[in-house]
Amino acid sequence: MPVPIKANCRVEGIKFAEYAAGATPDSGHFQVLEESMGIQMEGQELKWIELVLVNYKDENNQKYYKRYYVMPNSLLDPAEAPAPTKTGYSLAGWRRYGEQKLWDFETDLIVRERTNPVLLEVWKLEAPAVSVTDRSARANGNENVTMTAEVSHVLSGLTCTYAWYKDGALLEGKTANTLTVGEPGVYTVKVTASDGKLTSEKEINFPIDSMEVFPNMVDTPVLDTPVVDTPPVIVEPEDQEPGDEGDVEEATGGEIIDGEPEDETEIDEGPVDEVEEAPKTGDGSHTGLQMALLGIAAAAVLKMKKRGSVMK
Repeated sequence: MPVPIKANCRVEGIKFAEYAAGATPDSGHFQVLEESMGIQMEGQELKWIELVLVNYKDENNQKYYKRYYVMPNSLLDPAEAPAPTKTGYSLAGWRRYGEQKLWDFETDLIVRERTNPVLLEVWKLEAPAVSVTDRSARANGNENVTMTAEVSHVLSGLTCTYAWYKDGALLEGKTANTLTVGEPGVYTVKVTASDGKLTSEKEINFPIDSMEVFPNMVDTPVLDTPVVDTPPVIVEPEDQEPGDEGDVEEATGGEIIDGEPEDETEIDEGPVDEVEEAPKTGDGSHTGLQMALLGIAAAAVLKMKKRGSVMK
């Protein structure tokens, strides 16, 4: 178990322990109770050393995120660095107060100076989401393609600028969010977003393999030609019920009593001659007409049969 010790005088360079010859000095044998003091080994001796206070603060140098002591002339552990968040931004790293370059946790050493080091957060604006759509109507001989860059961001109020490229070459003067072209190629739009202080960029490619003219299905829709079913022509038979003899004369040759013939003669309708059915043609209207004509012919035959029977 480490031996707790306290640096009463807090003076750097004072020896507080010495190992015997042949023993291996180890600072882990002691627990320092003063957070601002550390242990420095010189040969078989252990001496006090003053530590350096590191301060992590916000970008405006107002809010403290973390403060802790480290050995002078040592590297900072990146796992000890805070991880703040900010909507629409990502943490780019940390910079030392008064400097612009980012702190390099792999090479930059903490040294003792007149003032304790202060590291400020550095933010970068997140890149916008960019998509390119073909808003043109390649129809009626119009082979041009109009590309539109659509931009979105979690932050509102950003300003965006545009630059267009064809096959990697900048198209001079093309700075709008739309571009109309008339030949194939790989087109690229670079969108730069700005919040007034920070900027971010996003590029997206829009390859056009050919300038084939496509039908405009939006402005000139294809209309289906309606199919009208023509109903078959039906010839209605005469208004006559079966068995109704109409104006057939009742000639019996005898005296009529109470409107009836003296001798009632039974009418034998006899068989109706068969009428050969016409061959079917597959046309529904012709079939209906044939059936109607067959009905009329059958009624006429029946009527003639009855007339002949009565006249006998």
